[in-house]
Amino acid sequence: MSSPDASLVPYWQRLTFPQNKDVDMTFTLTDPVTGLPYNLTGMTVNFWTKLSRNTPDSDPSAIKYVCTVTAPLTGQATVNVPAANTTVPSVTWYRIDLVSSSEVKAVRFGPLQVFAS
Repeated sequence: MSSPDASLVPYWQRLTFPQNKDVDMTFTLTDPVTGLPYNLTGMTVNFWTKLSRNTPDSDPSAIKYVCTVTAPLTGQATVNVPAANTTVPSVTWYRIDLVSSSEVKAVRFGPLQVFAS
């Protein structure tokens, strides 16, 4: 895959982060149908945190983190979420987008739980 494509099927996955800790999460983005990793060459990967699935990206509570693509051919990227953004135990929402030129495609989303540690 050289760019986000209408055939991409986003999939749901629950994430958990410890409270008051910096989170460095490395993940591999794979096609949920074929199981093969996406080729992230030339793409930007964004990780969003929001109050709910319906919170608009433009809402002041929504936070966008630009991920570091660490292994583009195998779909691997890393996001760094600072402890300042994991202070309250709660369940919110996250979404991971692939961005190529002006096209944005959600490829993973789900509940994000910050748990007391």
